[in-house]
Amino acid sequence: GRYIFIISLIFSGLLTGLLRGFRLALVLVSTAPLVIIASLLIGRGMRQMMFYIRKVYAKAGGVAEETLNNVKTVSAFQGQKVAIDSYNEHLVECRDNTITSFIWVNLSFGFSMFVNFATYALGFYYASVLLEDEEENWSTGEKYDVGDVVTTFFGFVMGSGMLPLIVTSRKMISDAQASAVKVFQVIDSVEKVQRTSGLDPITDISHPDFKSLGGEVQFDKVSFSYPTRKDAAVLKSLSFCIENGQRVGIVGETGSGKSTIIQLIERFYDPDSGSITFGGVDIS
Repeated sequence: GRYIFIISLIFSGLLTGLLRGFRLALVLVSTAPLVIIASLLIGRGMRQMMFYIRKVYAKAGGVAEETLNNVKTVSAFQGQKVAIDSYNEHLVECRDNTITSFIWVNLSFGFSMFVNFATYALGFYYASVLLEDEEENWSTGEKYDVGDVVTTFFGFVMGSGMLPLIVTSRKMISDAQASAVKVFQVIDSVEKVQRTSGLDPITDISHPDFKSLGGEVQFDKVSFSYPTRKDAAVLKSLSFCIENGQRVGIVGETGSGKSTIIQLIERFYDPDSGSITFGGVDIS
């Protein structure tokens, strides 16, 4: 609604100026492209800044969330400093790029103000020429008077003055677009863990392939590290076999990979190398 209101005000102001004092309005309108360019520069700078801030904060937040969710593991491996350094690295990157973006936005805003005041100066100068030379007003067929100049000038000022406000409205739309980018990326992303058999364990539970499942669970030289921490290997060439019906207890210190083994069997993740078989069938 606000965006439509601003657009309507711009067109009504410019139309009023053109109908009341065409020659003066024509001179003023000639500067409109510069006003629009200045507004676009401001909008572009703010849009890029908001998108980048959200992107970097998402990365920093991901580091913090993962660290807090696995605080025992981080403490066990003395990884506090690594997590803090990674978090600070993202914040420093955000700070540097935000400063650059603010410089761009403020330079664009300064250019916008220069264009506005230059337009006012041009308008007053040309209006004084029209009044002094008693030029004919093409819109009314009479000589220009102060009323024509004031109506035309302020009609244009009202219309062109709303142009920067489009940036504010566009910023709201841009914020929504920047936020929507990550949402659509998730929606359009392809799962790394795919079903290769084409069977759904929920809808196809009665399928013979599911009824015949059984046998040993075997890890063959399985290596794995979490996607967000590729430099920290959780499992290295792990091999073992659990026979059908055998009860096994997995024991180890915090961070040794006990939960990871279960997650790999459930295919929350796929191993980086090696294979996991169930009844002689590779689960991937």
